[in-house]
Amino acid sequence: MMAAVNILKKNMTSEELSSTRKGQIVIGTVKGDVHNIGKNIVGIMLTAAGYNVIDLGIEVEPSKFVEEARRNNADIIAVSALMTFTARYMQMVTEYLEMEGARDKHKLIFGGGPLNEKWAKEMGADAYAADASKAVAVINQMMGL
Repeated sequence: MMAAVNILKKNMTSEELSSTRKGQIVIGTVKGDVHNIGKNIVGIMLTAAGYNVIDLGIEVEPSKFVEEARRNNADIIAVSALMTFTARYMQMVTEYLEMEGARDKHKLIFGGGPLNEKWAKEMGADAYAADASKAVAVINQMMGL
């Protein structure tokens, strides 16, 4: 699917791409977690929905989410975790945003197998998505679309 999206992107002019862009999303799986299938599906669906997705990969340090969001002027930081013991790093992303004085500049959405909406909110997320299709709908809502 990502290969097809990349082919389509190559055949569009930069003007066409920018006119269809809904926003910038930084996405990654937290430190200590090597699971990426869910994150990859979310990234593909967000790209297909018109977002510019900057995928940081797996085992991402909490500070890296914030650095890349700032560098790319991201609207939203999407953080994934599949293991309960790595999900605690999600709260550290929130803490880094606050420490850098950037909490109001970037919205946070958390997702992954061990999470639920209550837990994500307690960790500082603005939103939670249980799966890829919900992630697109929630992010559209967060962006006011």
